[in-house]
Amino acid sequence: MKLLLTILLIAFVVLFLVNMILGRIWGFYQPLKWTSGGETTLVAELAILVFISSCLLGVIWNSEISALCVIFALPAAMISYISEGRARKRFLLKEAELYEANKKEHPGIFDTLPPERLDDFDDEIFDLYDAGIATYLGTISREDLKILIDRFELDGEQGPNDIFVFHEMVELAKEAGISDELESLLFQALEKRDYLYLRWIPRQVSLN
Repeated sequence: MKLLLTILLIAFVVLFLVNMILGRIWGFYQPLKWTSGGETTLVAELAILVFISSCLLGVIWNSEISALCVIFALPAAMISYISEGRARKRFLLKEAELYEANKKEHPGIFDTLPPERLDDFDDEIFDLYDAGIATYLGTISREDLKILIDRFELDGEQGPNDIFVFHEMVELAKEAGISDELESLLFQALEKRDYLYLRWIPRQVSLN
C-alpha cells in the first residue's frame, strides 16, 4: 500500500511539473495566487511542491524516512515564505502605481473622504468606484446601495462607504436582495480583481 501511494504521489508530481513548466512556455498556465496578494513564481511553486510532497511522503512512510522529509520540507517552506513576501511587495507596488494613474482621471473623487450618510442625499442613482485602484465601475441605485450598507454594516467591521467585497460577499448581498444588474456589475469587476473597495458618490458630485 505504501509503495502504491508513493507511485501515485510521484505521478502527481511529474504531471504537475510538466503542466507548470510547459504551460509557462506555451502560455496556457495560470500561476497560483498568494492569499496575501500577487502570483507565485516558478521557484515558489517548486518549493511548495517539494514541501507538500515531503510532508505526504512522511505521512505515508511514517518514521522510516521522516528525517529525510524534514530536511527537504523545511528549506522549501522557507523559500515559499520568502517568495510570498516578495510577491506581496510587487503586488502592493503595482496596486499603488495603478491607483495613482487612475486617480488622475477622476479629480476630486479620491482626494477627500467619501460621504458616510446615505440619508444626506436625495439621489436615486449614485456613481460606483473601486477605491482600491481608483476606477469607475458604473452606477448603483439607492435601493441596492442601502441593501449593501445595511448588509455589511451588520458585520461590525465595515463602514457605510469604501465597502470591501469579494465573490462570496456578492453572493451574500444577492441573498439580501440586490438587483441582478448590480450582481452582474460586481462579478464582472471581480473577473479582473479578487476584491473591491466599493465607493459610492452622488452623481452631481462625481460629475463635477
